[in-house]
Parts: sequence; C-alpha cells; structure tokens
Amino acid sequence: AFGQLIEEFPKSRFASRAKSRLKALGGGSVEAKRPPPEPAVRSVPAVHGKQIVKRVRYWSEKDYTRVVVDTSGPVRFKTGIIPADRRHHRPKRYFVDLTPARLPKGVKSTIDVRDGLLKRIRMAQFNRQTVRVVLDLERTRRVQGFFMENPFRIVVDAFGEHYATKTCPAPKHAPKKPKKRVAKAKKRVRKRLPKPSKKSKGRLSVAQQLGLCVRNIVIDAGHGGKDPGAIGPTGLREKDVTLRLAKRVAAILQRDYGMQVHLTRSSDRFISLERRTAIANARKADLFVSIHINSARNRRLRGVETYFLNLAVDESAMRVAARENAVSQKRMGELRSILDRIMKNAKVKESSRLAAAIQGALVRSLKQRYSGIKNLGVKQAPFFVLVGAQMPAALVEVSFISNRREERRLRDSRYLDAAAKGIAKGIAQYASQVRYAAVTQ
Repeated sequence: AFGQLIEEFPKSRFASRAKSRLKALGGGSVEAKRPPPEPAVRSVPAVHGKQIVKRVRYWSEKDYTRVVVDTSGPVRFKTGIIPADRRHHRPKRYFVDLTPARLPKGVKSTIDVRDGLLKRIRMAQFNRQTVRVVLDLERTRRVQGFFMENPFRIVVDAFGEHYATKTCPAPKHAPKKPKKRVAKAKKRVRKRLPKPSKKSKGRLSVAQQLGLCVRNIVIDAGHGGKDPGAIGPTGLREKDVTLRLAKRVAAILQRDYGMQVHLTRSSDRFISLERRTAIANARKADLFVSIHINSARNRRLRGVETYFLNLAVDESAMRVAARENAVSQKRMGELRSILDRIMKNAKVKESSRLAAAIQGALVRSLKQRYSGIKNLGVKQAPFFVLVGAQMPAALVEVSFISNRREERRLRDSRYLDAAAKGIAKGIAQYASQVRYAAVTQ
C-alpha cells in the first residue's frame, strides 16, 4: 500500500511519510515515480488459466451508463482512451483489455446503445491472450472502471457532461395562504427537522463548504430473491427484515422530512451488487444507505453498527465484509484494487460523517424503548455494495439475527419502527448539518 501510494501520488505530502514507513518495514528506499499513463493495469486476485468472456450487460439512464463485462473467472485488465479520429470518422473510445481471456463463438460482439453517452459496445479477440472491449463514446465527460467478485466481473461507469452534484436551489415563492395556515406549516416543519449535533460544529466538511443539499436518497434493502442473507435460529431471513426496514425508512423520510426517496428493491427480488450502486448513480442520489442485519457464529453477540467504505482495521469488520460480499476471508486480503478505489474516493470523509449520524440516532431511538441495546460504533470495511457509489454512502447492520433475543425483536413491527425512525433521523441529521452550515455562513 505504501509503495502504491508513492508510485501513484508522488507529489502528495504523504509520499515522504510513506517512504519512511516503507523503509522501517524493511522495504528499503523507493524512488517516487510518476503514475503510468493510461492504459493502466489493474490489480486483481490470482489468475488461473485463460477465462471466457461470457457476456456484456449495460444499464442506461440520463447522464449515466453502467457497463458490466462478465467473465468465467478472474482476469488481469487494463483500461485506456483512444482519441477521436476525425479523418476516418471514428469517435473517442474507451477500451478494456482482458488477459488471459478468449471470446467464444456465439457471444454477441456488438451492442448498439445510442443513449447519448455511448454509441455502441464492441468486443473482439485482440490477440491470442487478450479480449478487447471497446466503448464508442459520445457526450461522455468521464469514464472509470473497476472489478467486483463472486462472480468476477468488470464494471465501467460512464458519466455525462451534466452529471454533477447540484447545489440547493433557491426556494420558490409559494402561493399566498392565510397567515395562520402558513404559520402552522412553518411550526410543523421546524419541529420535524433535527438540529445539527454539537459535534458538527467547527471545521466544515466539503459538502458543507459547497452548500450541497441532501434531498434525493436511495435506500437499499440488502439481499433479496435467491439470496436470503443470514438466517436466524428460528428461520427469520435477513432479506425479509431488510425490506420491511427499508420501506419504513423511506416512508418516514418522505412523510416527516420531505425528502425524495428511491428503493433499490420494493419486493423480494434479487439485485446484483453492481446494480444497486448503479441505481443510486442513475438517480443522481445525494446519499446511498444500504440496510443489513448482522450475524455471527457466536450467538451471544448483539448490538448495532454502521459502516462506511474503507479498508477494514479489525478482524470483526473483515468478517462482516466477507459475509456481505459473499467471498471468503482469505480472498478479502487480495482485494488490492479496492485500495486503489478507496484512495481516490473523495467521499470517504463525508461517508464517515453520514455513518456517525445514522449510528448515533439509531442507538438513541432503540434505547428509548428497549434495554440491552449495545452500541458497536462506526466502523470501516471494503463492502462491494458501496464500491462505485458517486455519493456519500453507509451500510447499517441492525442487530444480530443469529442472537435469539434480537431475532425475536426483529420480528416485532414496533422494534422495526424504532430502528427505522433512528436511521431516518440520522440521515436527516446529516442533511441538516450540510443545510444549516450553508445557511449560516
């Protein structure tokens, strides 16, 4: 990690510190090098033999398109840009080279997209070891690629020229109403909006400095369909609880805080991890919150915790991430490309603020009605469901379904109501920190 930091960020103020740490670890002195120009080879888990490129999928929305390349196993890959060739009427292109890989007969080699961002997606056997996937670009401002596992696939996000976070618009003048009715409405809104916590005072976050608004939320109900998630001692399934919770959180955010909310799923259906963040990106969400229920082999474990995307710093966080990612703990240590994504993710600090607000409000809400609520705190781990999100994102683990007492509570609608109120209030708390900072500066 230190070596990668030095190589990719040689001018960073942390580069010299990383050199010292690396030397202390026995890595010797490392000369800082400029990051290699595109194409750049991405690190992936161990590659065993030539893999088959099975298919290419894509989802397209206004100003955003996600392309997924499915392979039969892990491959090395590199990405790059090919400039437009006006002489031969060729557009600007983004390519992904997969090695070692082959393109079998019968696989559709050309897909017409024509959504304003991509003209088409083309695949061909570039050489004996390499399959090249080419995206013909149109009005595309930015393209980025990364990989996900179980099964292995490569994800490419294309963003339009107008894909950007918007600042809060000036309030529109409402039609005149009797003064008494207006006064009552204002009083009701003030009561429902939480005040910023004392911890939010001091140095302003990036979102606060820019005066960015938070009103478009995507709530993700973990698991679903063929993926039941964790199962409790008496058969309660995680996928059922997360859906009930997500619907409750969405209803509260819409009713009490006037926010626009979208659910990644509103029924018992399977949605891949890459599709979940694609939904949030396509909706241009201001926040993405994924709801899960915890589980452990030790059935005495209990409590609630909230995560944001970063490298895991303790074994328990690693285990939770491994379970939610559906990969073994051994493979988690090989996710080096996640490090690359995280180091370049400007949303880490905002995500940690969001996670802290949700965790605090959730614990307070549950403690008001229930005893023995254990606050496991805010943690960090490399959750695949959060990778690729273009907005602050958090993952909530609400109680342990493996604990008999907490499983009983998760069956109780009153417990779910209390949990949902806490999660919604935490989201609103974070939103108010951003809004009040913009108003008072």
